[in-house]
Amino acid sequence: MTHFELPRWLAQDSLSQPVCYIHFRPQGDLLLGGGACVDPRAMRRMPGAVRASIRARGGLYQLSLAWSLQHFAGRYKAVFGYCGDVLAERVDRAVGFVDTGHEHLLVYWLDDCDASERARLIAQAHTVGPF
Repeated sequence: MTHFELPRWLAQDSLSQPVCYIHFRPQGDLLLGGGACVDPRAMRRMPGAVRASIRARGGLYQLSLAWSLQHFAGRYKAVFGYCGDVLAERVDRAVGFVDTGHEHLLVYWLDDCDASERARLIAQAHTVGPF
């Protein structure tokens, strides 16, 4: 799970709250990612310049996903996403996810695996089904 905290100026009653959430589930050498969401109310409370900066960099989901991939590098060989949403898929591809040959199943390679290892990992993720 990736959790970003709001800056103090945005937190209500000096408490923090999540702005973007991405669910990750480890499965051996790979990570399954899905169930991302962004709190639009938190976005509306941010100053206009902050919102503009976030949008210019691809949005909260893209920033969170890119950070997560860097965070998990070295721990897993790949991150898989099961994506049926056109907008989410656009963001996934923008950060480097690629097709696996299976409908809705995308992968981001964190390790320089050979072709047989990639095929094994893709098959492992595919057997999970929608996640």
